[in-house]
Amino acid sequence: MENTQSKVMRPVLVRKGEALPDTVMPMTETEVLDIQNKRIEKFTPKSEMRIFQYGSHVMVATTALSAFVVNTILRKNFRLGGLKMVMSYGASVCVPSVLSAALNELYVRPKVLLGMESCPTCLSMKAAVVQSLMGLCYPFVISFVTCLTTSREYFTLDIATNSKRMGYFRLIRQVSPSSNILLALGLLNMTVGMEVARRQMKAYVQHLSKPPSEYGNVINE
Repeated sequence: MENTQSKVMRPVLVRKGEALPDTVMPMTETEVLDIQNKRIEKFTPKSEMRIFQYGSHVMVATTALSAFVVNTILRKNFRLGGLKMVMSYGASVCVPSVLSAALNELYVRPKVLLGMESCPTCLSMKAAVVQSLMGLCYPFVISFVTCLTTSREYFTLDIATNSKRMGYFRLIRQVSPSSNILLALGLLNMTVGMEVARRQMKAYVQHLSKPPSEYGNVINE
């Protein structure tokens, strides 16, 4: 941020490695993020910034759908019926859905708005991995554990009570969704994660990569 003799603050973009002029006052990442978020709120047309406003919502919906499918199939294969549905769906659907949005807001979005990632493909792949972990891997593990615990408690599946003798891998193969379903859910989560990150990078490059012309207006509005 450059401070001129007239005390008017205006943003200045300084590349990494460049020497800072004497009149420049560095800004923290938090300050830059605040400015970028205000620019998103005030930007017109609103449609250009929808990916920043609703990207996390899309990830939550994708995670919830994927986790719901996985948990429903596991519960059916464990023959649980209506046993402990709230605990099962809460742990395997609600928790990863919230985590998916939180990780996007804390990990992916700041990197985009701060211009920290120069490789859009790299960022998209990272976002795809995070979304796949939250949308498929986490729900599967939690669903399996909760279903196995409930099955042992109520003796709904013989193999579940003898999993040590029969082997966990055999049990997993017996109760897991088909490979086609897992593949489809994995591709869905990867695609959503990549596409949200790609669109955010595109919006950043087109509209947010350059400093605002009037710093004071951005802060005060």
